[in-house]
Amino acid sequence: MEKEDKKLTVSKAQELLEIKITADDIVKYFCPLATQKEIFMALGIIKSLKLNPFTHEVHLIKYDQRNPLDIVVGYEVYLKRAERTGKLDGWQCDINKEKNVAWIKIWRKDWKEPFYWEVNLNEFDKGQATWKSIPTFMGKKVAIAQGFRLAFPDELGGMPYIKEEIEVYDMHGKSISTKPDVEIPKAIEDKEIPLQQEPPKEIEKTNVYKQILDNFAKAKKKVGEDIY
Repeated sequence: MEKEDKKLTVSKAQELLEIKITADDIVKYFCPLATQKEIFMALGIIKSLKLNPFTHEVHLIKYDQRNPLDIVVGYEVYLKRAERTGKLDGWQCDINKEKNVAWIKIWRKDWKEPFYWEVNLNEFDKGQATWKSIPTFMGKKVAIAQGFRLAFPDELGGMPYIKEEIEVYDMHGKSISTKPDVEIPKAIEDKEIPLQQEPPKEIEKTNVYKQILDNFAKAKKKVGEDIY
């Protein structure tokens, strides 16, 4: 019991570590197309939920200026955060091909019965390349994300969606399954952080970006708190 308590203490300490990221980092490494408002929103979410974009816990995706910024997490974030609560007592996830659903069953130490959730795969499989090549894995990821959000509402209810959910629904629940099927960046190599979209050969601090950062600094000063 003592070892388990120590493990939870260490996990909690890691969760409370401040993520050191600035508006300049957002523009330079993760999303050069982000607007001033989107940068402010991204920094707020990253800080409040303690998500680390440098370790790929969270991804900032914007394909062009016509589309808004999408903030998504990997499904592993749900598993890690649920484990840190100390309340997770096991889970199972699989595909029922006859019903064309992905299902998940989650056991909590403080609940008598397991939580069960099903995902209708027809709502998410729109013929994207990844759904054609690895449909089982894709379906399980959606079931894990939705299931853990519902089973741990206090801890995970406000967590950003995974990419597979964002591809189909926007924040208002409207279908937006028109975005291109692009790969989310893999591990950071040689200190070079790949971007969500194809970047220019050299990202320069143009007057536009300088204006964004200047406006952001003014907004931060007006709020009167350090959001870094």
